[in-house]
Order: sequence, then C-alpha cells, then structure tokens
Amino acid sequence: IAAITPLLLYLKFYWVGTTWKYWNGLSWTSALSTDFNTALVVNTNIATFATTTNQILWKAFLESNGSQQVILDNITIDYTENVLPTITNVSSSQQTSNGAVRIDYALVDTESDPSSLSAYEYSLDGMSWFTMTASTTDAGHSGVSGLSSSPAGTSHAFVWDGRVNVGTVYDATTYVRLQANDGIGSGAYTTSSAFAIDYVMPVVSNVSSSQALGSTNVQITYDLSDDTADNHFVELAVSSDGGSSWTVPVATVSGAVGSGVTTGVSKTITWNAGTDYPSQQQSAMRVRVRARDTYRNQADYVTSTVNFTLD
Repeated sequence: IAAITPLLLYLKFYWVGTTWKYWNGLSWTSALSTDFNTALVVNTNIATFATTTNQILWKAFLESNGSQQVILDNITIDYTENVLPTITNVSSSQQTSNGAVRIDYALVDTESDPSSLSAYEYSLDGMSWFTMTASTTDAGHSGVSGLSSSPAGTSHAFVWDGRVNVGTVYDATTYVRLQANDGIGSGAYTTSSAFAIDYVMPVVSNVSSSQALGSTNVQITYDLSDDTADNHFVELAVSSDGGSSWTVPVATVSGAVGSGVTTGVSKTITWNAGTDYPSQQQSAMRVRVRARDTYRNQADYVTSTVNFTLD
C-alpha cells in the first residue's frame, strides 16, 4: 500500500462479517471513529491481520496540506498465498541411554513460518493412533511449539517416553506420525517406517551355585531370556547368611557377567572366592543374579534356592 506525499493516507480494514480494525501498537483491534493507521503502519503489520473469510474491505482517509486537492488514484493490496508446512525425513530409534524413542525429522515451510507440532502419535499396528507423551527432560527434545522452519527443512527431534504410553511391551512394528501447523493451518501427516521398541525386562531363571572341587572358585549358572538377544549387563551378589544380607565382596569374576552378555541357557559365572573372601568356612552361602538389557529394562534379582558350603 503506497501513500503519495504530501498527502497523508489513513486506513481501516475489516474482513467481511466483522467490525473495522486498526493496529493499536500490539494487535489488530476494533476501531472507533477516531482510530486509524498510516499506510506505513498498515504495511508493517498487515501480515498479522486475521484471515477467515478471504474477503477484505477498507476505508481511506486523506488529509492534504491545504494547498492542493485531495485525490486517491489507486490502492493495491497484494498477498502471498500460504503454503502449509510439511514434515520430512522422519527417522525413529529407541535410545540405549534411557529407553526413550528419539524421532528425528525436518520441518519444511516455504515461508519459513514458526510452526508447532499439531499431532504427534504412535501406533503398534499402523491403524490405531494415540498421542505420544514427550520426554521433556531429555536434552535432545526440541519441544512442540515455536519450531523454526525453512524451505529446505530445519532439523528437529521429538523424544517419546514410550514406556509411559505402552507399558511393558515389545513390538517390532511400531510407527509414529507427525503433523505441523504454521498458525494458519496444518499440513499432512508424515508416518515413519516400522521400528522396534522394547520395554520388556529380561528374565533370569534357574540360578544355582557350588564350589568347584579342589578350588576356591565358585561356579554360578543361570538361564537368561529376553526379546533383545545381546548386550545385557549381568550383576552378581553373594550372601553368607542364607540371603538375609548381601555384603560379601564380589570383584574377581569372569564368564557371563558384566557387560556384553547374550541370552541363553546354562550361562556360567566363575567367582574367585579365595581372592575376594579368603579363609572362610561358611555353610549358608547363596548367590543372586539380575540382568539389564540394552534399553535399560531391568528385573529384580533372582536368588538361588538352596545354600552351598564354602570352604
């Protein structure tokens, strides 16, 4: 909108079906008879004028310097049609640090409008969709509002606290989908490819122990099963009072203990009791074992059912 000097051009606008509006310095608000704006103020703020009916009316008030006739030759209002934002490059994976699911994506908008996620949903079957709970304390989470965009796409991440929504579940065909809104409208949903989530605790069973004949070593065996087959962390504890307390030092161990343990039956741990607990003669020894998988799922200790003698 252009004003021709030395004339001053004052304007009021309204969309059909509402009242006249003017810019009050903060927002477009209802105008009284004495309320109007210069063309410069209108040009600066017209982009924030509400768009509902796609029709506009305007009033022009012209004031001369007293030396010439006031004439308005023409007024032109141009606009750029908004293109709704889109989500691209969706990539999802469960994090080994805390079990949450990180969803990376790019936010694309032709006008680079600040946008928000109007929908962030998951499905375990590709048909029924539910809202994801955001892991807002995760440093990688970008939030869901005030997100920057660009024509080429701006990278963001949504971190999903899947355990809160799905509980103790293992699912190999999980999907997520996102939808963005630029304040004018929402774009289309973008759906990820299928990926696995694992919130099921590993299972330790059949724990037994005995001192090796002619040695101060103790052999501990157990079975380990889990939906995720590798990279388990296995812990061992030893009691000298039948399981009332677990204070016996356990430092010199080998075999299927610590990190990198795979699932299987008859997993074996060797504990060097002669080094960690020397010169002992105990008849109420017991052991217990627990495992944590790569996604931080951890069950309680499983204890051997009978005492063994350490000599």
